[in-house]
Amino acid sequence: MATARRILLVDDDPSLTVLANEFLQGAFPHLQIDQISTAAGLAQALDTGGFDLVITDYRLGWSDGLEVLRRVKARCPDCPVIMFTATGSEEIAVEAMKAGLDDYVLKSPKHIGRFTASVRHVLDQAEQRRIAQETEGRYRSLVDDVLESSAVGVLVLDADFRVVWVNAALEGFFGLRREDLIGLDKRTLIGQRIKHLFENPDRFSEKILATYDDNTYVEQFECRVRPSADRPERWLEHWSQPIRSGLYAGGRVEHYYDITARKRAENSLFRMASFLQMNPGPIIETDSTPAVAYMNPKAEQLFPDLSALGPAHPLLKGIQESMKRLLCRGGQDTLIVFDVTVADRSYELSGWCIGGGEHFWFSGNDITARKQAEEALHFSTQQFRSAFEDATIGMALVAPDGRWLKVNRALCELTGYSAEELLVKTFQDITYPDDLERDLEYVRQMLAGERRTYQMEKRYYHKLGHVVWVLLSVSLVRSADGQPSHFISQIQNITARKQAEEALRQANEALQAIVQSSPVATTVLNRDGIVQMWNPAAERLFGWSSDEVVGRPLPTVPDEKREEHRALRERVLRNEAFRDVEAVRRKKDGSLVTISLSTAPLSDAQGRIVGILGLMADVTLRKQMEWQAGRLERMAAMGLLIGGVAHQIKNPLFVVTGHVQLLRDKLAHREYDGLERDLQKIEAAAQRASAVVQRFLALGKPLEQQQQCSIAAILDEALDFLANELVRNQIRVRTEIARDLPAVRGNRPYLREAFLNLALNAMQAMAEAHGQGTLTVTAQISAVGSQPLTSAEKLSAISHQPSASEKQWIEVRITDDGPGIAPEHRPKLFEPFFSTKPPEQGTGLGLWMVRTVLMGLGGTVTCDTEVGKGATFIVRLPVAGN
Repeated sequence: MATARRILLVDDDPSLTVLANEFLQGAFPHLQIDQISTAAGLAQALDTGGFDLVITDYRLGWSDGLEVLRRVKARCPDCPVIMFTATGSEEIAVEAMKAGLDDYVLKSPKHIGRFTASVRHVLDQAEQRRIAQETEGRYRSLVDDVLESSAVGVLVLDADFRVVWVNAALEGFFGLRREDLIGLDKRTLIGQRIKHLFENPDRFSEKILATYDDNTYVEQFECRVRPSADRPERWLEHWSQPIRSGLYAGGRVEHYYDITARKRAENSLFRMASFLQMNPGPIIETDSTPAVAYMNPKAEQLFPDLSALGPAHPLLKGIQESMKRLLCRGGQDTLIVFDVTVADRSYELSGWCIGGGEHFWFSGNDITARKQAEEALHFSTQQFRSAFEDATIGMALVAPDGRWLKVNRALCELTGYSAEELLVKTFQDITYPDDLERDLEYVRQMLAGERRTYQMEKRYYHKLGHVVWVLLSVSLVRSADGQPSHFISQIQNITARKQAEEALRQANEALQAIVQSSPVATTVLNRDGIVQMWNPAAERLFGWSSDEVVGRPLPTVPDEKREEHRALRERVLRNEAFRDVEAVRRKKDGSLVTISLSTAPLSDAQGRIVGILGLMADVTLRKQMEWQAGRLERMAAMGLLIGGVAHQIKNPLFVVTGHVQLLRDKLAHREYDGLERDLQKIEAAAQRASAVVQRFLALGKPLEQQQQCSIAAILDEALDFLANELVRNQIRVRTEIARDLPAVRGNRPYLREAFLNLALNAMQAMAEAHGQGTLTVTAQISAVGSQPLTSAEKLSAISHQPSASEKQWIEVRITDDGPGIAPEHRPKLFEPFFSTKPPEQGTGLGLWMVRTVLMGLGGTVTCDTEVGKGATFIVRLPVAGN
């Protein structure tokens, strides 16, 4: 037998008292109601006690509802109080809530219907509090044991906000010993020892201290513990609430959940944005204003003027009203469902409050057809039947026990059953077993009045045996006496969408498998340089395991390379990518390794750069082989050069020794004719050998100190030096030399000799071929993106130097209209001692000297030639400052 509950009804208006009695007696048959109409009656009732609820009007002839509330709470703090008010004043409601009011009901036809629901809710809450108080002491030791071993950090404060209890998990999170915390003022702890551990210390301090100033609400937020040399990065979720009873009443309990793993997983959740984009229903995110923060394409299509109209839009009005209801329920991941009509269309939206009232998400679907069907059923069964049968999605009327009462054609097509076959079944018969329990729980909640509608994704068995995914939306129709009559179900086929989601999941798994099995070391850093991913190849290359690296700063950068690494990271975060950059990195054992590094920025669904992808390959062996190959090549070139010098000197020495032998023979026989001629030949041969040696020695000298030079001025000097020879050989000169060319860095005499050599060769080729010709000299600026870059140049480019595509060059072309160069001679043009001229006209070192000088200045020289069409020698030198 139910225990009778006693209610004090405080009102001096007989009509309201009668109305309240009728509502209460109809809803609660075992209720005892004591009517209080005077101050003396209230005082006597308070002295007697023994009541479970007080209901008071705000307007009383001898007092007001706030005074009644304060007197009740002063004598019976745990007794709930409900207030009638006709004003609807938000200020009165807030003041009453602060004084401990449990609920209030507006005196209007629109709101009086929720009076009995409010009474039931408040009585149930009071009963729950009573049970909780009875069991609190009984399980105190057990709770202490559980909390002490819990992975959740727990901190208990007394009414003065001094620390009275700390568990082991909290010690580990903050790195503080409990004996150093017990008894200390938490405000002082936050300022001196705690807030500096967090990424945003001021926000953390502000959030916590606000709860001490107003210890009436539940606080929840996330905070990040900054990593350090002896502390890894950790994300914590703070959740705290006031302690309303017991030994520490007036104090506060704080919980800290370690959500590091979840936060790391969130870095990849942006991929789920595609789900929002493809969702067939509208999805909207707002802040507490409410201002629209996000709309998926379906929402933009349905509500194109939502952002423009702002709060005046009927949808935002409905959202704002639901936000108030969400916050009244606590504002912690609470679900609420509401309908709204916009431009003659009805929508059902499910709302969630996330982040303690900072963000709200609303997901909905167009229920215009359902609304129209409900209205049509109310006015005309025939009109409802027409809308029901012609609906493009599956629709059904379902009995409370699950029997199909009526099904439409679309549902029959979706399940494969005929209407007759479905009407002898229940929805349980064709529901996939794994989805049945949750579906039945929703049904139970609706029949119990705990929810009005529900929506879920579930699976049906098709008649042919395969599974069909559906989006099920259900509402309950009650009879006039409030008893459940039947469910209205809307069933939308979402099999294609679910298959796409599964394909996306498999693709993500495949991508993860590829990364994990890749032979290339792969890492992902967040914007702060903290490692988020470290694959097995990276473990093998550097020696650190994933557990040692993830969540910490990158350990592979040597101290002397940190500035270079920082510059690279900043440029990638500015949306630049790099390929095959050679860099030196450190292994776990301290040894250095040369790697080829490629980087690219990682962006989220909104295009914001959230991290950096790095691909690294060990090129140490390749670099050693390249060095050895270069050394062998230099040794071969040196051998070739020495051999050439020996050959060039050997011939004139042979001439000298031969004529000396002839002179001896002639002097022995006293033959003096021809001595002068022999001496001249000996002198000529000696001069030739001396010239080879001098040229070789000159080339062996290091370049003198370089300075900024004007290519236009150097070309002018070279052409002026050859002016007489050009006129004598009937060579016409045509120049196109830009006068605003930037300077190059080099040795002016060497550059002048190089250009003289090229011009003289061109002049001699034209004179020998046809006794005249045209020498064309051009000079201009050129961005040569294809110019090869050394590793040093690549690293220099990373350190804020121009990239290869930005590097500027001065290009000089010296062109003749001579006979051109034969194909068999072209590969040897720049080799030492190669010449097509007779020995007495050249040593074969001219073009080799030109190439050597230009290479020493970071430049190049090439030849473009065709037999019968002349030759063009192309010189490229980097602009000073590159």
